[in-house]
Amino acid sequence: MHTSDISMDSYILCVSMYAFATGFSSKKEWMLGVCFFIGILIAGSYKGQVIVAKSAMPFSNGITYCLLAIFLMHFIERWGRHINGKEPFFLFNLSNQEK
Repeated sequence: MHTSDISMDSYILCVSMYAFATGFSSKKEWMLGVCFFIGILIAGSYKGQVIVAKSAMPFSNGITYCLLAIFLMHFIERWGRHINGKEPFFLFNLSNQEK
């Protein structure tokens, strides 16, 4: 907010952490593997010479496409778990009912 810009290094770290977190929170082994692989590739480009852009704006680079792919995989997995599989979204009781 201070500079009205997002640096490419910050964007790379954010997308890499999102990939790892999504992969490790998944119940599917293939999703863990894909997200871990994408996270390692993206983290490898941090402070390197692979991506020379200083700013992440506008969001039209390969990192953004990886972010969208991970989001789409996560959305499809969660849709299957919670809508099709009827798994409760919250595993804790939100009401104050006594048993």
